[in-house]
Amino acid sequence: MATYPKSTSEERARQMREVWAGLKGGAGSVFVYLYGFFTAYPPLAQGAYYVLSGLWPLISVSTYQEATGHQGDQWYAEEISALLLAVGATLCLASYRRQGTPEVLFLSLASAFGMVAVDIHMLYRGFSLFYLLDALLELGLVSFWIHGWKTFRVEPAPVAQVAPPPGAAAPPA
Repeated sequence: MATYPKSTSEERARQMREVWAGLKGGAGSVFVYLYGFFTAYPPLAQGAYYVLSGLWPLISVSTYQEATGHQGDQWYAEEISALLLAVGATLCLASYRRQGTPEVLFLSLASAFGMVAVDIHMLYRGFSLFYLLDALLELGLVSFWIHGWKTFRVEPAPVAQVAPPPGAAAPPA
């Protein structure tokens, strides 16, 4: 599955002109631009979100625990942060290298649905509504993948017909 369009330089230039024209409309068009950008590059959107989510407990565990209501062991938050940083950096690297391989897709969807399951479990246990917000954001990241996949699906190139060598018999019809 290819996530990225194989476009020509004229097509990319036209897309950039459309994006810049849309930015003249104020804050609403900024959200349209971001949605369009992250739909075209879903691993970057998810990777950036995971890197930021992973850095937060490492930088300030007290604000993280205050926002989430989770006053558990600090090592648990640090372990989850390390995993989020690893997955997020991998997705950012895949976006940079323009790789939309099945492995990248599986990593992103499995981690997103896994995080949604954990968020719903934490919400069910009575923790902060922050987990509901995180679950909704994770589902939004999945929607970037789905919409980007539908929008930028690249059709396979037609197979070229090879002419028989001179003097060879034509293939039967």
